[in-house]
Amino acid sequence: MNLIIEIGNTNAKLALFENNELQEKIVLPADSVEIIQKIESLRYDKALLAGSGAISSELWASIREPKFRFERSMISDVEMVYQTPHLLGEDRLVNAYYAKELNPKCDNLVIDCGTCLTFTLIDSERKLIGGSISPGLNMRLKSMHLLTNALPDLTEKRSNIESKLIGTSTDESLISGAIYGMLYEIEGRIEAYSRQYPNLKFHLTGGDSAYIMAEMLKENENNEILKVFCAKNEIFADVNFTLKGFNSILNLL
Repeated sequence: MNLIIEIGNTNAKLALFENNELQEKIVLPADSVEIIQKIESLRYDKALLAGSGAISSELWASIREPKFRFERSMISDVEMVYQTPHLLGEDRLVNAYYAKELNPKCDNLVIDCGTCLTFTLIDSERKLIGGSISPGLNMRLKSMHLLTNALPDLTEKRSNIESKLIGTSTDESLISGAIYGMLYEIEGRIEAYSRQYPNLKFHLTGGDSAYIMAEMLKENENNEILKVFCAKNEIFADVNFTLKGFNSILNLL
C-alpha cells in the first residue's frame, strides 16, 4: 500500500493506493493538527511526501520508513524546454509526466482548475514546453471583492447561485463573469492548441475540475460540435490526476 501526502497552500491530501488504484483519500486543512495524527493511524508500505505548502520537521518525522520526499530529479525522462524550470510547480511537472505515461505516443495538454487555472503541454517527444497560468475560479471571485469597494465575496456562496450567461443581479453577474470567463478560456485554448497539435490528448484536473466540466457541458448542451469533440478526445475530469501521478513515481522507487 502506497501513501501519497500532498501538502498544498490550502489543503493537505492523504491518498492510499493499492498498486494503481486509489483506495482512500482524506482532505484536511493544510494547517490542521489532525494531519500528523491521521498519518500515524494509517497502514502503508511506503510513502511519498510532496507539495508546495509548509512542511514541518514534525510532519516528516511522523511518516514511517521507507519514505521519500519528492524531488524533481525523480522524473528523469522528461526534457525540460520550459525556460524557468525552477519556478515550475511540482503539480504541473507531475501532471505532465503522468499524462505522458498514459498517452506516450501523443502530445498531451493538462488543464488544472485549482487555485490557478494552468495549461501544461508536453509533446510526443517528452518535451515539457509550457503553457499558461491565470486566476482560478475562487481567485477571480475573491479579487473582484478585494479590489473594489462594493462587490461581495461569493467564494463561499457560489454553489448556491445559478450560473447564467446574462446575470440579472450583481451576484449572478459576478458568477457569470468568473465561470463563463473560465469556460471560454478553456474552450478557446482547447481549440487553439488543437489547431497547432492535431494529435493532442486532453486531461482536466484540479479541485474545481468536476464543477467546471459540468458547467461546460451545461453551457454547451445544444452544441453538437463540442459534444462530438469532447467525446472524440475523451475529455473528462479527474480530480485525483496529480495524486495518481505521484503514486506512479512512488511505484518506481
